[in-house]
Amino acid sequence: MASKHLDELTAFLRPAGGGVYVVSTGVAEQQALQQALYGAQRPDDIEAAWRRALGRLHQARVVVLGVPSDAGAGFTRGANRAPAALRAHLLRQPDHPLRAPDVVDVGDVRVIPHLLSEEMLSPAQIAECRAALYGDPHRALPVSPLALAERALDALAVLAPGAVPVVLGGDHSVGWPAFAAAWRRHERDGGRRLGLLHFDAHTDLLPHRLGVRYCFATW
Repeated sequence: MASKHLDELTAFLRPAGGGVYVVSTGVAEQQALQQALYGAQRPDDIEAAWRRALGRLHQARVVVLGVPSDAGAGFTRGANRAPAALRAHLLRQPDHPLRAPDVVDVGDVRVIPHLLSEEMLSPAQIAECRAALYGDPHRALPVSPLALAERALDALAVLAPGAVPVVLGGDHSVGWPAFAAAWRRHERDGGRRLGLLHFDAHTDLLPHRLGVRYCFATW
């Protein structure tokens, strides 16, 4: 069971800072952050260091997951760069927590920047995206940022059951998969009541916005 979840994580996560798909613009910035985070220069060495971190999940007290998506945002975009910016800021601190032995940064979900949630996609589009992400249009893994984040958090609950997950978004909509996974783990399956502490100038709890159920206005 654990190996299945670990295989899934390595399929739909990328080393920290690598969840945003870049081709030319942003490549140097992404590489510099990953080199600093993993203490390695070559992409293969960065990948190996990331996989070693995943191998420590059973020892973790805190797991960090980046969801660099702003597809659910409104007028202002750019929140997709927040997970990388937060990590870069922590690296500048003398005793930053990402270096602690009981903290495991599992990286970022692989974000296709045009997608948000699975229910907004046709079966044909899901198959095309599965082929692009996993090399197999029939592999039963999600492709949208919100579904990937929720699936990752479910896997982490199995691989690191005693750890506290810290999710770095991303726009408001990232709160949905984080809360859904926490609710299943603690309230539905654990029998404990779960509360939500929400800091904002407004509630963002509309049932939908222009027919969209998951976006900045609903979470």
